[in-house]
Amino acid sequence: MALPFIELGNLRLGGKLNATNDAIAGGSAAGGTGAALYAGLVGKRIWLDNQQALALSDTTIGTLYAGIYQYVLFSSASTATNARGQIAFWLLGASQANSVKTDDGQYIVTPDGSATIGDGLWSGITLNTVTKGNYGWVQLAGLASIKFRAAVTSAVAGNLAVVTTTSNLADGIADATAITAGGAAGAKNILGVCLEAPANSTISKVYLRNPIFF
Repeated sequence: MALPFIELGNLRLGGKLNATNDAIAGGSAAGGTGAALYAGLVGKRIWLDNQQALALSDTTIGTLYAGIYQYVLFSSASTATNARGQIAFWLLGASQANSVKTDDGQYIVTPDGSATIGDGLWSGITLNTVTKGNYGWVQLAGLASIKFRAAVTSAVAGNLAVVTTTSNLADGIADATAITAGGAAGAKNILGVCLEAPANSTISKVYLRNPIFF
């Protein structure tokens, strides 16, 4: 299992957090071997305050905010492509040649939300376009930018933001909505609270609740 956090000063970054799209874990291979030089980075998490997050933001892509971020492998076999603001899900029990295995998981995420994968097994929010089979960062907690579905159920600031069932997009639901065993209102689907009124097919700010950590 990965250590909980890595100190920012000990982190090797080849560029901005939300522009990471590494074909090799950590972005570098050891000379002459082709092996990942920084493979131990996979699964590691960092905590950033607002100033640090801004410094590590490619603002032409988007602005990052205070929160927890994790370096993961994006599945090479996903159906959907990876894009900014999407919800990523843990791909448990996966087998992939370039994965890094641990006791509890391989730190592989997928944008393919489904009942089989489990809408409640969201790993974080994708920060940028990442090529399938490459490595990048997801946001686990804090203030995040999340894309909402084409027809938001209740577009009101302060409402719950939830995973749209079988989708990698969010929805907003009203306070009066019952938290049921399944569907968009299922308790396992809760992402956090909308900081602003979410708009249809638009990235909006959400205060995240912690997902399942590995």
